[in-house]
Amino acid sequence: MDGVLLLVRHGESLANAGLPTSDPTTIPLTQRGHEQAEATAANLAIKPDLIASSPFARAQQTSVPLRKLYPDVRTETWAVQEYIFFNLQGAPATTGAERRPLVDAFWQRCDPFEKQPNAESFAEFWNRVVVFNQQVEQFSGRHLVVFTHGFFM
Repeated sequence: MDGVLLLVRHGESLANAGLPTSDPTTIPLTQRGHEQAEATAANLAIKPDLIASSPFARAQQTSVPLRKLYPDVRTETWAVQEYIFFNLQGAPATTGAERRPLVDAFWQRCDPFEKQPNAESFAEFWNRVVVFNQQVEQFSGRHLVVFTHGFFM
């Protein structure tokens, strides 16, 4: 790629605001997150050649104002979603603070191949990062904007 790559972290989500959530794929933006998304689109100094986004709701929602500003720009969904390393499907909604012991225990085990059902191993996550780098290298436009997540970045 010979141009500008802009990685945009999604706006504030319910989980970021400390509210209980369950399925990480569907966590929406807060009102503040929507305002942040609007401000991002309004202040972007370039017209993208491609707008790529994580499939997760909060990243998709963050990309909406930019997609509306440039309806002629191609959009794609890329596998740049958050790293989900433990299974939350069917679990009751909890806050990040309530999940912290599970997160800390996972990282203390330090096993890149540990995989729970409906989650991915760190090795699988790393492979997604490698694929993303290849997609960027193969991108033929000048300006690429990718809506993603903090951990992915």
